Amino acid sequence: MVLTFFSSMYLALFLALLMYTRAAKPGSHTLKFKILIRNDATYLPSYMCYWSLDETLLLKYDSREKELIFLKQYLNEHIQPEHNRLIKERTTYTYDYYKVVFTEILVHANQTEGGHIFQEVDGCELKDDGTHHGFSFNALDGESFVRYNTQEQQWHSTVKKADRTAHWWNLMEGAAQGCTLYLDNICQNYLKMILTYEQLNPEKEFIPNVKVYGRKSLNHTLISVSCHANEF
Repeated sequence: MVLTFFSSMYLALFLALLMYTRAAKPGSHTLKFKILIRNDATYLPSYMCYWSLDETLLLKYDSREKELIFLKQYLNEHIQPEHNRLIKERTTYTYDYYKVVFTEILVHANQTEGGHIFQEVDGCELKDDGTHHGFSFNALDGESFVRYNTQEQQWHSTVKKADRTAHWWNLMEGAAQGCTLYLDNICQNYLKMILTYEQLNPEKEFIPNVKVYGRKSLNHTLISVSCHANEF
């Protein structure tokens, strides 16, 4: 089906984003929470969540396995039970939360027919001078959708069909304050917690070379996508 190939394209791009790594700036670190939720899940999980530190994957959770999996040995070996519980609660909470949000977004965007994919990246950066900031942006079917401005404490649509969603979120009492608190405080606490474990990391990080290729069929109705990663 065409939908399957387009879904594969979005998934390949999402995985490429996850695998892409860069060296962190000295003394500066960024923690990201990467979410993907889909309503056409047949052979893939309907929900996937990844955490990354400086673009290096730390952990994952999906709706199929429903288990928190640490991708770094130093976390597997040293994570304290309380921190493990806090992270698991966060990832399972976002699963329940985004199921509701995704449905409402599709209604507001008049996209209730067919299969769709929603992606969001939330996170925060701690700079070497001690200053910090948070960020949040998302996409619907691979197209930029809504972005949050922490200084204004407002959501802004980046495409016409996102206007109702941004307006709805801005009208929700306490939503903006809650988002700012999450990005500027709670995320920073998670970041500092992860950094204490990262100091125990004996692994040497490599930067993989990632490329995504797409090829249309002869009748231009299907797209075949492949993701290649090497040098890691």
